[in-house]
Amino acid sequence: MTWNLNLSEAPKDRDLWLASRCGKVIKAAWDKKRGQWAGFATNGAQPLAWQPYVVPMHPHHMMPADLLPVSAEAIPIIDDVGSV
Repeated sequence: MTWNLNLSEAPKDRDLWLASRCGKVIKAAWDKKRGQWAGFATNGAQPLAWQPYVVPMHPHHMMPADLLPVSAEAIPIIDDVGSV
């Protein structure tokens, strides 16, 4: 994912990753009561950039690569198998 520098586009109805100017990245949500991003309320600083809060799937729940479906276009065709 890439960082979005336009904070006006940040959705305020879900958690986001927010990057601060000091180099920290935090998970934050919009604080409706204060009208600012939670976590940035303590020092009054605004986040620098945002991206969706996505947590990757645990490897235990992923299918092994050899069980994933393979399309016909992805199968290599070898014409001269067995020739010397």
